[in-house]
Amino acid sequence: MSTPAPHHWQSRATSKGVTLIELLVVMVVAGILATVAIPSFIDIKGNNDLTVAQEEFGQLLRKARVLARGRNAFVEVVLTQGTPATATLTLSSAPDPEQSITLPASVSVATTTFAFDSAGNSTGAGTTVLSSNTISATRTLNISALGAIEIIRN
Repeated sequence: MSTPAPHHWQSRATSKGVTLIELLVVMVVAGILATVAIPSFIDIKGNNDLTVAQEEFGQLLRKARVLARGRNAFVEVVLTQGTPATATLTLSSAPDPEQSITLPASVSVATTTFAFDSAGNSTGAGTTVLSSNTISATRTLNISALGAIEIIRN
């Protein structure tokens, strides 16, 4: 007796490798996943940059207030606009480069100078908004007349 000829599906099951169609299907699925995921990653990075900038900027302002009270001196935090922006603490008209932060390039702040008198009171009380250049989101810092700095998570 002769053996029957193998069916097409039997020969494929024992073959090694993938077909061009299978490869294209995998590539299309990967492309669809990437187009869905990339905007989410951009939003996550933008929100993270804003939150980090808000926290670091708030800490620098608090440090300036403590220095003003501790040294009985006028202290400023001066924001130098640029890409990226840099905030530097200035004590008695002498900038201290070791007391500075660099904001992420995607973050901007409208207000450029924050000052505290010898009692630690703010000379420019109000709300400061940090905004992102890559996503439509903002973060807020409130500075009271008494110099208290409040970080608002929005």
